[in-house]
Amino acid sequence: MANEERINKIIDELTLFDDDLMSRVFDKNIEATEYVLQIILGRKIKVVSVKGQENFKNPVTNGRNITLDVHAEEEDGQEIDIEVQGGAEGAHIRRARFHSSMTDARMLKKKQKFRDLKDSYVIFIYKHDKFGKGLPVYHINRHIEETGELFSDGSHIIYVNGKYKGDDEVGRLIRDFHQSEAEKIENKALADGVKHFKETKGGRKLMCEAVEKYAQEVAEEREKKAEKRGEKRGEKRGEKRGISRGEILKIIKITVKKVQKGYTMETVAEDLEESVDTLRPIYEAVEKAVKENGKIIRSSARRPESDIYSEITPTNSYDACLITVLHDGKPRKTAGRWNPTADDLMADDWTVITE
Repeated sequence: MANEERINKIIDELTLFDDDLMSRVFDKNIEATEYVLQIILGRKIKVVSVKGQENFKNPVTNGRNITLDVHAEEEDGQEIDIEVQGGAEGAHIRRARFHSSMTDARMLKKKQKFRDLKDSYVIFIYKHDKFGKGLPVYHINRHIEETGELFSDGSHIIYVNGKYKGDDEVGRLIRDFHQSEAEKIENKALADGVKHFKETKGGRKLMCEAVEKYAQEVAEEREKKAEKRGEKRGEKRGEKRGISRGEILKIIKITVKKVQKGYTMETVAEDLEESVDTLRPIYEAVEKAVKENGKIIRSSARRPESDIYSEITPTNSYDACLITVLHDGKPRKTAGRWNPTADDLMADDWTVITE
């Protein structure tokens, strides 16, 4: 398939969960922005300005900068950052904290009083259910731990569940975000925006340029990663990734705990800042073990000449995993500890046994 055809196919499949399209649809589009915010915030809102892909520079030398998908300002000065997360891995929860702090830092001028600081909102519209609880919206606010009272400092973080299918305003909004064709989008302001960037000559040209730029950035990033892999060829897999045994064990143990709490693989991967592909083998094994009240082991860890193998129980709370001794093929007692390596984490031979 020619490069132009590939680009056009990508554009045809884009939805509002893709930040390149979403930020352009909302840029200077006050009507669409007010519609989305009124549903998410549950109140009437008057937006006076809205920009897509706005850069916030960190005043600290060598500090990390951010680019907001959509930056809106209300008539009373409250600022709102709207981010979409279409990938399975999503964004680490500390990203919300960083976005919130960067927004706050820009809101006060020199010698202004702290009480003049307006409320700020950081809203993540996820394609999946970030917390796996099936709720349409999750509001993150600070509380006083000892009393349970709300600590009203004016900082608001909100996550929207992109898998929510309720027959209400949030459900209809999410359905619109999932549509790749303008005529299937219910809200007119959103539909008109998508139509412009997909079906008009000028809008389509902008999207082609955006997709080409993104493809180039991805290619350059892959090239850098390939160079790094080449530099470290011959080292152990875990050493390549720079992950210590303690970190590997922590990843496995946290996976066990989060599976028990019903977290999705995408959410666990995101919280651990690991790729879904890396986490998949261990997550699927843990999930099966929890359901079957079993233990997870590596098939290759079994030694045919002996009855010793390594295991992790779903309720593991040790500093290392257990080495189990078998009697007549059944686990009877523990013989020691096992510290897993990066090879263990990424192995594809995890399996489940039940007593």
